[in-house]
Amino acid sequence: MEKPLEKCLDEIAHSTGVSGVLCADHKGLCLGVRGKASSASSGTVAALAERVASLEPGSLDPVILLESDNSAT
Repeated sequence: MEKPLEKCLDEIAHSTGVSGVLCADHKGLCLGVRGKASSASSGTVAALAERVASLEPGSLDPVILLESDNSAT
């Protein structure tokens, strides 16, 4: 994995309120994971990002934040 991506994942993973970070390419290949995120969900996350991006064509790539009332930190 490239150092800039590793650094970015580490910075996000250590942010307040973040329990897991997943980075996937547009085909669902997991590029990196930290914390409670699972690399097994990278395909699902990529598909969700593609659907979200279709809501506003031409905008920046979406960032997806999943929240849960049951999440334990």
